[in-house]
Amino acid sequence: MAKLQLASSLEELNRYAESSFVDLRKIKSPLEVAKKLLLTLKTSTDDDEKTYVLLFRFLKTYRYLLETDDKDYITKLLGTDATKATSQLNLLTQRLNSRYSDIKRKEEEEETLIAIIDSQSVEDMKSTVFNNEPFISCIDLYEVLSNSSHNILVIDVRSEDHFQASHLKPSINCINIPEDVIHYGLSANTLGRYVPPKFRDHWDKRDSFDCIVLMDWKTSSYQFTGSRLHKLKVILSEWDVNRTYHEKPTILNKGYLEFVEMYPTMCITMDDSQMMTMMDDIVDLTEINYPESSRREDYTLPFSLSEIPSGSSDIEEIEELVSIYDIDKDVALDTPIEDVALPFEELPDLEKSSTSLEGTVNVEDLLAAARQAKKPVLGDTKSTESLVDPDEKPVVDRSTKPSSSDLSLSPRWQCRDSYVGLTGLININNTCYMNTVIQCLRHLYPIMEFCFDSNYMDKVCRPVPKIVVQFVDLVRTLWEYKTKAHRPVSFYNQFIQSFSMYGSGQHEDATEFFIHLFSSLNEDCTQPEQKEAHQYDNPSCFIEMFYYKLDVVYGCRNCTGKIKSKTEYENILYLTAPNKAFDLSATIKFYLCQERFQCKHCEKSYCYEKNFLILPKIMTIALKRHVQTGVVRGHVPVFSKNEAPCKFAYKIELDDQIYALKAIILHSGTVNAGHYTAVCRNHYDEKWYLFNDESVSLANMRSSEIAKSAYAFFYCMEE
Repeated sequence: MAKLQLASSLEELNRYAESSFVDLRKIKSPLEVAKKLLLTLKTSTDDDEKTYVLLFRFLKTYRYLLETDDKDYITKLLGTDATKATSQLNLLTQRLNSRYSDIKRKEEEEETLIAIIDSQSVEDMKSTVFNNEPFISCIDLYEVLSNSSHNILVIDVRSEDHFQASHLKPSINCINIPEDVIHYGLSANTLGRYVPPKFRDHWDKRDSFDCIVLMDWKTSSYQFTGSRLHKLKVILSEWDVNRTYHEKPTILNKGYLEFVEMYPTMCITMDDSQMMTMMDDIVDLTEINYPESSRREDYTLPFSLSEIPSGSSDIEEIEELVSIYDIDKDVALDTPIEDVALPFEELPDLEKSSTSLEGTVNVEDLLAAARQAKKPVLGDTKSTESLVDPDEKPVVDRSTKPSSSDLSLSPRWQCRDSYVGLTGLININNTCYMNTVIQCLRHLYPIMEFCFDSNYMDKVCRPVPKIVVQFVDLVRTLWEYKTKAHRPVSFYNQFIQSFSMYGSGQHEDATEFFIHLFSSLNEDCTQPEQKEAHQYDNPSCFIEMFYYKLDVVYGCRNCTGKIKSKTEYENILYLTAPNKAFDLSATIKFYLCQERFQCKHCEKSYCYEKNFLILPKIMTIALKRHVQTGVVRGHVPVFSKNEAPCKFAYKIELDDQIYALKAIILHSGTVNAGHYTAVCRNHYDEKWYLFNDESVSLANMRSSEIAKSAYAFFYCMEE
């Protein structure tokens, strides 16, 4: 039975049926109107309101015809139907009155319940310690700690060494949970296993305290999103089962550092040297802005020819004038920075070479080679030409260029095959969606090939690129450097200049971010004169990577003989996730299969065919897991998440073309408060890794959690 939407009472529904109906006096054939209303009634759905309006208008038209036309003729023609309509209208009137009364009663009960909850919230606020404020100042905490009437638990998330060196005095209920054990996705019970044993009693009784205060060294309100304190507050607020707190956990603004400076008597005293040592540990070097020089000054050794004996042929006298340190420093300064990313054509020669590109220069070996060489005589004009050797251009054998699957993209990887690309991304401002998409994209071979091409700027057409330079630098950094995590500040700041809504720190959708990022990258690499053309027709390398062309043919051949077709251009293949366990390959086949529909004219079935005209290098598949389940107060939609497990294959076939799975976007939580992670297949050790912001670990691909939280898939076309 359909929901009631047209009115809230029977009187209002009568006014709607009356006001929106045509003026029968201005119609040439009211009888045709009556016949059409009668025909519509016979095919009407189970919508009570719609049926009532049709019956109301039919009887009104029938009464008008009795007054203006041949009464006997109209009675004989429509009398039987009018009698049935009157009886049906009476039954509908009783049923609608009952339904409207039930709805009104439920609304009144909801309003009463809301009023009770609001009044209870006000009472609870009056009885709370900090009025459920998300942040408190050091003054607020000091006043509460000085008042013995409140029972407060302070959770300090600094490292264990820093906590032992300086913490609140023992009379205050304060426990230490080191920040390195706090991660998204943990429940409070699981986190309790990592709490030090001496603090376990306070942790187990955490819901008995009047309030819980969370603090670290110096986190403030504008740095809170994505911090360890944010993760801990989410764990306590949303993932603490069977626990009810008197007040929501609050954050000490500006942390322990400001509190110990303002109220040193409330803390264990420390000497100045300890404080300075710990301050050095917590300084964030990324917040320091270093000046950039426009050009590097050439380095010259401080010596003159007058200090060298004329005509000397012994190079050992020169060694006394030039120290090993100066030579090493000069060699380092002369190394060009741009040689980090080399063209693909030069890589085979590098692979054949046994010389490590990351090794340091051995000065003793250089001096030994110099001794064995022909020793020039300083001051001899005939031998001056031998002092400078002309640069020899290396010969590249292009016939030995390896296949794409064996191609190494950076010379640094030759030395670090045990730690290639295992770098996480630090969550800056609730940017798990951004970190997840970046990690997935950088594991796709066409993206890697683009980013590590030393001539990639030849494909950039925009005079001032919007994001492609920062994107390439970020991908190279994540692959080239052996660091646990990287903070993508430059990329993030550049991106929010074009899409400011991502700077608010709100929970965003990963696929929407991917679309905006793709749009910016594509615009950077699209010819300006073709901006007005269809996006697929633009000669952009990103269009070739991601866009597919789908031909849709439909139409009934029986009654019209006309077959219609349309072409769809998309970079994401959206699939609706079934409500029960499903297979991704079968869902794709079902989406592309020949669907059959019934023609409304001849009532015969016809086909609705879909065929790929152009396949992309990267097939992006997104599952529609969020579905609308209702509305609140008549207009606010309510969404729920479909967590049906998805069985996916590592290889799929589309039009005789094989695609291999390279990365998956995972989403856990709800629509408005969730978390994104990624599982990606490493190109070099062929293992799957889980990227959870700055944390990187081996992934269990048979886990049911991956099947339930799989949100989007990235498949690459195999050559």
